[in-house]
Amino acid sequence: MKNLIFIALLLTTSAFAANSIVILPFTSVSVDSSTVYAVDELFKGELSKAGYKVYMDTSICKDVECAGEIARQRHRQLALFGSLIGMREKIVITVYFVRSDGEIAYTDRATANYVEDLDAVVKRITDGFLMGKPVKDAATTENITSNELYEPRRRHEFYTVGSRVGFFVPFYGSKAKEDLLLGADVIGMYETDRWIVEALVGYHGFVENEAFIPINISGLYMLSNTDFSPYLSFGAGVHILTQSETKMNYEISGTDTSYYYSTEYYDYKLPLISLGGGILLFRTYRFHVTVDARGWFSFLEPWYEGFNVSLGISLKSKPGATSSSLTEGNRDSKIKCCWGF
Repeated sequence: MKNLIFIALLLTTSAFAANSIVILPFTSVSVDSSTVYAVDELFKGELSKAGYKVYMDTSICKDVECAGEIARQRHRQLALFGSLIGMREKIVITVYFVRSDGEIAYTDRATANYVEDLDAVVKRITDGFLMGKPVKDAATTENITSNELYEPRRRHEFYTVGSRVGFFVPFYGSKAKEDLLLGADVIGMYETDRWIVEALVGYHGFVENEAFIPINISGLYMLSNTDFSPYLSFGAGVHILTQSETKMNYEISGTDTSYYYSTEYYDYKLPLISLGGGILLFRTYRFHVTVDARGWFSFLEPWYEGFNVSLGISLKSKPGATSSSLTEGNRDSKIKCCWGF
């Protein structure tokens, strides 16, 4: 008898499948039925990718108690229900993840400015639920919306141009005359979710007897798609080096000796590779902060190698566009650029 009771309890407990959820139809106001169905399916796909066993149900719930009861009856850990409210082009989504004991596991509200943003909003809500964060804090490059990026989300890329400054420290044994050279660069970037292709032209030196112009193309691999993203970089290019040397010369004319200075200039075109990394901050915002460090290594003599460090702030937007946050606040901008320093 005890064994039968134990088996019954075990079967009852296991019936509440681990990581299981039942999705109930969303209620709607001024939103067509096909959009409501699409939202249900989008949540099903995102939760399935996250490892949940997803079950669809036709029962309609408008309160937490009802959803908790459905979860208990269906022997699921969670029930998901919510509403969609249409306001012209905008759609406001409110969601509730309810445990089988009737307690709310997660709830939040988000706004899609366009129907095309619903997939990003659903992913953003799901990410917020999985991370235990509010929707506004769950932004990544995969769930950012078009009104936040100022571009259609499906492109997932953009171009930026700008500038950067830093300093170059030559390696020991390098054919450098100075211990440190300040530099300024003009950059152009093409960015995707995981990669940034960077073209760089600059000027390093600002001293009398030494300067070089770096011309590089680099690939930056992003290690994260969140707001604080470390990256690795590698690239190649040519550095045009100019050095000068001032010497004292003399001439003897009869019994007189005259002294004078002469300056000789040396120009080199040195192929180089670069290796390094850095961190890109506030990646999903209209402004970025970057800290970059990379080594430049030459192929040919004279060996002119060193370590370059730079700091940048960048901006991006679409001319004339305004943006509102996914959940609150506004981010306004007039230009699309990437001005750094």
